[in-house]
Amino acid sequence: NLNTRINYSTSSYNYGNSNSDYYQDQNIEKIGLGVYYNADNLIERLGATISYSNATGTNKYDQTGLKVFSNLSFMNNILLNLSYNYNKKTQESEKYYNSIFKANLSYKF
Repeated sequence: NLNTRINYSTSSYNYGNSNSDYYQDQNIEKIGLGVYYNADNLIERLGATISYSNATGTNKYDQTGLKVFSNLSFMNNILLNLSYNYNKKTQESEKYYNSIFKANLSYKF
């Protein structure tokens, strides 16, 4: 069973006194595309998503992201969820890279 998802979000906020050095005005747009495969065996779910964000306002940046994940089930009671996220953010001439790997092992009563 193969599924796809496209999402778009936008947010904006401002806070602080507009005359203050700490005033912030921010607009963020994000679009993403995901592909998921659902199965009824050891691999319950396998998928990947890519995303792109653009921010304007006080902080201007572009960010691209990749997420890969799987949900595994052993003997119908032991669950193992694995995920890896990678993001690259470009802010003016600076580039920032983030990545995280998560593993969650649980037992279903």
